[in-house]
Amino acid sequence: MWYQAADSPYQGVDDSLRGDALQHRRQAWLKYSDDKTAGMMGLLPLVRGMPMKCTDTIDRDQELFKHTRCVLEGFELDPIDAELLSKCKESEHVLQRPPKALYVRREKQAFEKDANRQHEVQRVEIAHRSWSPDAAGNVKVRRTGFQLVPNFAGTIHSFVGATLQEGILDCLHFTRTPTRDDMLKAYLGISRTSFTGDSEIYG
Repeated sequence: MWYQAADSPYQGVDDSLRGDALQHRRQAWLKYSDDKTAGMMGLLPLVRGMPMKCTDTIDRDQELFKHTRCVLEGFELDPIDAELLSKCKESEHVLQRPPKALYVRREKQAFEKDANRQHEVQRVEIAHRSWSPDAAGNVKVRRTGFQLVPNFAGTIHSFVGATLQEGILDCLHFTRTPTRDDMLKAYLGISRTSFTGDSEIYG
């Protein structure tokens, strides 16, 4: 399923942000990176079991902080979408209305005291955040969406202290002479994986 975020400009609105022109602009805004749109993706894929991470602190009590890794366990759809989905025979479906909530389970964090702790499923509700599509901030837009993004990759620094079952590491092209910094990052990446007896490293 795909959820399409909703954008509503509320400041700096002129004739270029009305009618068909506004709709065209909204389509362009969906392509913006989430780091420009208050951590909310324009098009968010929703698949059970998909790894995700928080782009901002969502719930301190539930330890859903910025960069917290989690897994999408389920979702609470609007009744209209629930009915449409029950009749849908396609492999993909674009939601007509925002889900009421997403349900995520926080992954075990590095250096966690209780290694056997099973984290509970947490409810993440739809949120509203302001962002600006222009560098000067003349136009303000209110986006409705979720501060969660798919988490299939990251920088070496974001995985320091983490333990992974598997991963693909970019060690640069073989013709490039590595610097000391490159060597350290490669070592950090390789050492993140807990290898078993039948594990292999490909150079």
